[in-house]
Formats: sequence, C-alpha cells, structure tokens
Amino acid sequence: MLNTVEARNKRDDAFFNGQLKTKGEWQAAAYNMLCEYARLAKRRRRSFKVEDVREYAMNKGMKEAHDDRAWGGIAVRARNDGLIARIGYSPARSSNMSPKTLWVSL
Repeated sequence: MLNTVEARNKRDDAFFNGQLKTKGEWQAAAYNMLCEYARLAKRRRRSFKVEDVREYAMNKGMKEAHDDRAWGGIAVRARNDGLIARIGYSPARSSNMSPKTLWVSL
C-alpha cells in the first residue's frame, strides 16, 4: 500500500508524463462512444454490457480511462438520459465472469 507521499509522487509523475486524461474530455468522448454503440446495438436488436462498449471504444482509438470503473458513470448518465435501460445481468469477461448489468437501447 502506498503512503501519502508516495501516492502524491505517483500522481504527479503521471500528470507530468501526460498519462492523466482531462476528465471532462474523456467523459464526453466516452458518452459519445456509448451513444454510438447503443445505436448499433439497437439496429442489431442486441443487448450489451459496458465491457462491450469499452472494447468498441478502444478499437475505435479512444484512450483508456484512468480506471475502467469510470465507464459505470457513463452508463448511468445514458440511462438517466433515456438512451439505455437495464434488463438484467450477464457474466463479464473483464471481471472473472462476475455478473454485470446488461443494457438495451431504447
């Protein structure tokens, strides 16, 4: 476990090396990718998990989030905006097959 000084140093190193993403820019790009993927899923009449969207985004050249869990907030925003709805759960490859939310486009 990192102590406070080590954690600050790690954060500062990442910042100066350009590894930290601008939060607002990343969120906007992630939301746009989720919207794009949701439209594709709707046309194909398929449900999806956030890990599917994340993989799609990476294949399209989007930079990775600082933490993959950041995608959860993007999905909640899309749900609140009426773009997608939760329909159940499905095992996720990204988390040792633990159940993750299954979404459908509206």
